[in-house]
Amino acid sequence: MVRRWKASKLFLLLLSFTLVIVAGCQAVGGLNLNQVLMNSLKVTSSESKQTIEFQLNLDEDAMAFYETDEMNPVIELLSKIKLELRDVKIQDSSHLSLNGNLLFGDNKGLDFALRLSDTMMEMELEGAKQPFMIDLSGDALASRYGIDVTEAGNVSEESMAELGMNIMDIVGGYAIDNLPNPDRLTASPVFEPVNGVNTSMIHVHAEMNGLEMWEWLGKYVDALLTDQDGLEEALTGIIEVLGANEELWEAIGEVNPFQTGELDAPTNEEMVEEAATAITDMLTELRTELDMAEDDSEFAAEKDALKEAVNVTSDLYVDGKLNIRKEQFELNFSMAPIEEAETAQAGDQAEDYFEFMDSYENPSSPMKGFTLKFSKEQWNVNGEVEAEAPIVPEDAIGIEELENRQGYQMLKLFEEDSFIYDLLKNKMHITKQTYSAYSDDYYNPPIVTPEGITIVPLRDLTDAFGATIEYDPETRSIEVYDEATDTTILMQIGSDKVIINGVEELWPTEVTLVESTAYVPARKLAEALGASIEWQTLYEDWKMLNIEREL
Repeated sequence: MVRRWKASKLFLLLLSFTLVIVAGCQAVGGLNLNQVLMNSLKVTSSESKQTIEFQLNLDEDAMAFYETDEMNPVIELLSKIKLELRDVKIQDSSHLSLNGNLLFGDNKGLDFALRLSDTMMEMELEGAKQPFMIDLSGDALASRYGIDVTEAGNVSEESMAELGMNIMDIVGGYAIDNLPNPDRLTASPVFEPVNGVNTSMIHVHAEMNGLEMWEWLGKYVDALLTDQDGLEEALTGIIEVLGANEELWEAIGEVNPFQTGELDAPTNEEMVEEAATAITDMLTELRTELDMAEDDSEFAAEKDALKEAVNVTSDLYVDGKLNIRKEQFELNFSMAPIEEAETAQAGDQAEDYFEFMDSYENPSSPMKGFTLKFSKEQWNVNGEVEAEAPIVPEDAIGIEELENRQGYQMLKLFEEDSFIYDLLKNKMHITKQTYSAYSDDYYNPPIVTPEGITIVPLRDLTDAFGATIEYDPETRSIEVYDEATDTTILMQIGSDKVIINGVEELWPTEVTLVESTAYVPARKLAEALGASIEWQTLYEDWKMLNIEREL
C-alpha cells in the first residue's frame, strides 16, 4: 500500500526548537537553566569528545522493489552512520584540532584529523596519498572569492569576542529568558565521570513527544509576543553596543549607521521601534499559522499521532560553575503513526487512491523513520587550551584544486586498498560519467537524421566526460583528447574521416555544424570513448538519450 507523509514547514520548525528544550524561564531544583544555556553560548575554549549517530529505519519490501537500483547500496551505506570526534581542542574561535572516525554501517571506519588556524585548515584522511588544505589567509580568500578581507583583519580577536559576548547577554534577556520549561523536566544531584574524573553535577533530564513539542512552541511564541518591553530593551542594547564599537565600522569600511549625525536620519529610538514592529509582525504571523494549523481538519487528525511519531530526550550534566560538562540527546521519528492517521482521515477516498497506485506497483517510501543521537563530554571549559597547529607539507592538495576534477581524477588521490577508495569507486560510483539529453531540448538537442543516425553536440558530450577539445579555425580541424582512456580523436568539419589514436576510419556521417555547433555520430563517438549508448522512451514521443561509462 502506498503511504504518504506531508512535512509542513511548521513541523520542521518545531523540530528545530528541540535543540533548546532543556532551558526555561524558571529554575528547576535550584538550578538556573537560563544561565546554563547562556554559559554554553559563551564557551570560548574547551577540550572534549563527541559522538553523533544517525540510523534510518528502512522498509525491506520497498528496498527489494528497487533491488536493481544502483542507489540501494548507497542508501544502505548511509542508513547507519556514526561520527566519533576525539581529542577535540578548541583554543579560540580560530584555532581548533581534533581526531575522528566516520563509521558507515558495520563497515570499517574512516579515520581523519583536522587542524585549524586563523590562516590555514589541514585535513588528513586515512588512505589519502597527501593531506588536504584550505588557505584561509586574507589574500587567498580575496583571490578566490573576490572579497577584500584585509581591512577586517584590523579588528582584534579579543574585540570581536567581547562584542559577541555582549550581544549574547543582551539577546539572552529576551530570547532565552522567555523559553518555557518542558512539562517533563527534572533535576537531581549526581556524580558522573567526565574524561575519567568523577565529578559532582546536577543532572537535568527532559522529555518531549511530538504533541508536547508543538504545544511548547506555541507557548514560546506567546511568551515572546507578550514581552514587548524585553524585545525593545534587547534591540536598544544591541544598537548601543554596535554604535559604540567604532573599531568595527572602521575595519569594515562602513559609516556607523547609529552615529551618522546626518539631517533627517532616523534616531536610534525610531530604529528600535521599526525593528520591534518587524519582529512582532513575524511572530504574529507565526502565531496565526499555528492557529490555522490547529483548525485544519487534516492536521487535527494527525496531531495525536505526533505523540507516537516523535520523541525527544535530553540529559544535561551541569557543574557548580553552571557549565555543561556532559550531554546526551536522542530524537526518534517514525512515519507510521502519521501515515495511519492520514489514511484514517482520508477514509475510502484514500483507499481508492492507494488501490489505484498499487496497480502501478508503486511501493511505499523506503524510509520508515530515523534515530539521531548525540553525546558529548567536555572539560577545561574556558581554560588554557593549546590546539595542534596545521602542518602543511609541500605536496598538500588545495581544496580549490578539486572543484573541476573528474571522479576518476579524484580517485587517484587515494590508495587502491583503502576504505575510502572502495567507498568512492564501488559504493558511490564517482567514476561514472553520463551525458543525458532529451529529444525536445531547446539547447543542443540530440538529432536523428533522415537516415536514422543519431548525432550529438560534440562539446557537450566531451565536457560531460572531462575530455578536452582544440579547434583550428583555418583548417576547421578538431582534436579531442580523453585523458581517462588516453584517447586522441582527430576530425574535420564537413568530413566523415576520423583518426582515433592514429587509426583512420569512416564514420556514417560527416562532422556537421548545426547553428554553429559541431555535431557528430553519437554511437561512433561513444564507442571511441568506451561508453554505452541508449535511447530511453519516457512518454510517447518524449525520449532521453543516455551515453555513459564507468572508469
